[in-house]
Amino acid sequence: MAIREAPLRATKYGLVPEGEGWFALNARETRWRDYGPLGIACNFEGKRRFSQLGVNLNVLEPGQPMTQYHRERAQEAFLVLAGDCLLVVEGEERRLRPWDFFHCPGGTAHAIVGAGKGTSVVLAVGARGGRKGFVYPVEPAALKHGAGVQREATTAAEAYSRFPRSARRAYREGWLPDLGAGASGKKKGRRRAEDGWFVANVRDLPWVSSGYFSDACVFEDDDTSFADLGFTLGVLLPGQPSGLYHREANQEDFLVLAGECLAIVEDEERSLRAWDFVHCPAGTDHILVGAGEGPCLVFMTGARKGWPEKGIFYPRSEVALRYGAGVEEETSSPAEAYSPFPRWQPAPPVLSGMPWA
Repeated sequence: MAIREAPLRATKYGLVPEGEGWFALNARETRWRDYGPLGIACNFEGKRRFSQLGVNLNVLEPGQPMTQYHRERAQEAFLVLAGDCLLVVEGEERRLRPWDFFHCPGGTAHAIVGAGKGTSVVLAVGARGGRKGFVYPVEPAALKHGAGVQREATTAAEAYSRFPRSARRAYREGWLPDLGAGASGKKKGRRRAEDGWFVANVRDLPWVSSGYFSDACVFEDDDTSFADLGFTLGVLLPGQPSGLYHREANQEDFLVLAGECLAIVEDEERSLRAWDFVHCPAGTDHILVGAGEGPCLVFMTGARKGWPEKGIFYPRSEVALRYGAGVEEETSSPAEAYSPFPRWQPAPPVLSGMPWA
């Protein structure tokens, strides 16, 4: 059954999706929230929340914590897009630079605080479903940076009682930067080899390349597997598809970070530019194809309920075939769908034209 497009409703503060369905919405045009000393954020949602995962863009000034130090049952992940941050994780302090990725398994106590001399932007993704099991433990390192509680709490109402209520805001020019080439430093990332949380720069994480589809940072390798969410940072050249047109049994979301691409969703074509967000509920037919005159950088995330079975299906689509992103015959087998194409193989990170080069 086709997934309909959700209409976008205009509000005083920006566009919000109305009801269920897929949609494309630019972060500069959606509604934001001002959390005062906790920074500014948008989550691309209206009254109806996403069912399996949430996506937030957080803008922090130096010294502003994104949240109170806490842990929850579900997996979270964070990618620093601009500026510097301080991570407090399991009582340790860790500096974060642009394009550092923080993998936060369920049960990991953490908080992120803006640092450095300017604004930082952090992309946060968290799994949903079931009880969150929030705990806000007392942690001296977090208290030192204004990101901790004086007494352990198990509810947000207790943990955030000293902060003002958030207020709706329209996007203000300058909150989101241009993430073109040369927009970040070159500090090497660090990674923990053991199973658990880790911090690593995208230059140091696993990459794959096929020669036909987009190159991608896949964040995982044979020794690291994420339980609730998967991530891909795709680099799409003009005319290059990210994969084959398909649908899955889980929610998937996409955020264009730089460049231009084309989204094919339910046989509709939609041009995308930097900071466009595409929400695909479970069962939405979709794929992305690079466009414009240079590489397009896209962050992709998907829920993993029921894995390793994805409930994936590749329908025949004349629109997708026209862009070299479709199958001739429908199938539910990834091996069959991709059999005519070269396989993805481990590869070095893409550097040319990238902000982390």
